[in-house]
Amino acid sequence: MMMGLAAYYRGSLAIQSQVARDYPARDSAFLVLERLNALPKYDDCGVPFGDLVFEFDQRRRLWWVMDSVALHGGWSFCYSSLAEAVKRWSVDVVACDVSIGRFLGKRRV
Repeated sequence: MMMGLAAYYRGSLAIQSQVARDYPARDSAFLVLERLNALPKYDDCGVPFGDLVFEFDQRRRLWWVMDSVALHGGWSFCYSSLAEAVKRWSVDVVACDVSIGRFLGKRRV
């Protein structure tokens, strides 16, 4: 039994609208994480021993990369943008809290 082309497209549109209704659009934070992880890494990017925290400093308008355990009491490096910071480290950004401007990076394996 063959289905006509018009019937096929009507069925596809019905399925698409049902999926859109049942599964609303993803949160924008997931899109940000995907874009950050899609950035190309530099050849000489750093490889952390553990997790990293990327945090925005509103006073200085810079992004800090810090050890996730010690945070402000440990080592840190500053970058002009979050994209630049992510490209400089061999990590995948896995979580974010946009209300305080903090992202968590896990070491790439």
